[in-house]
Amino acid sequence: MVRISEKDYHLLLLLLRSGRKSYAALARGLGVTEGAVRKRVKRLVREGIIKRFTVDVDWARAGFIHMFVGFDVDPEHYMRIEKGLLASKNIIRVYRTAGDHMYLVEV
Repeated sequence: MVRISEKDYHLLLLLLRSGRKSYAALARGLGVTEGAVRKRVKRLVREGIIKRFTVDVDWARAGFIHMFVGFDVDPEHYMRIEKGLLASKNIIRVYRTAGDHMYLVEV
């Protein structure tokens, strides 16, 4: 586990809201210099806290149906099913959960 500062935490929240913000805009939001934001982002990537920068897609506006599906599987078969889910081109993300269902799949 890597400890992060309060500024790092707020930087991550800003990036979650809009991963395409410029370093200058992020710096204004945090009250620090652009160089400080660049260093923080680089460190957070290096430490594996930021895994990737993505685009948030409005699937419905693009003409697709977007949903989350929760389900359970026989524990004996979960690895095979998980591999199949991850191989599907229509599945965006697969989450293992500790809630009502074993899996939550973003389709």
